[in-house]
Amino acid sequence: MNKFAFLSADGGPFKATLNPGMFCDFDFVKANFSDPHIQVADARSPGRFLGTETEPRPNFPSGHIPHSKSLHYAKFLEPETKLMKDPEELKKVFDEAGIDLQNPLVTTCGSGITACIIALGAHLCGKRDTMVYDGSWVEWGQRASPDMIEKN
Repeated sequence: MNKFAFLSADGGPFKATLNPGMFCDFDFVKANFSDPHIQVADARSPGRFLGTETEPRPNFPSGHIPHSKSLHYAKFLEPETKLMKDPEELKKVFDEAGIDLQNPLVTTCGSGITACIIALGAHLCGKRDTMVYDGSWVEWGQRASPDMIEKN
């Protein structure tokens, strides 16, 4: 086994299986962002979310998906170790952001990577139906009409 192999909990090789139900696309988010039961949590920095900090991509719009909530991914990590917080602390992070883990949750970020940290946090809290919008802000900023981009 090479030094980069991953092991499963039983010590055997880890085998990943794609679950398409854990992902959603632009059309799903566009059709559902105004549904009060479907929550969208954005893992980007608060400045990028609010549109007060410029985007890393030149000439790219700033702001966020309407009705989404800012939930910076760093809040899920222990500051010193950068390891994931325990489930009880994670539940507090969701509560403070106004996210009800009983309702559907879509996570997003700049490009779909740090959104997975929020999805993992929800999973560790027992939530098994979180979806990642992997197109995230890169896709939303390119495809959404101006009225579908909020600031502040």
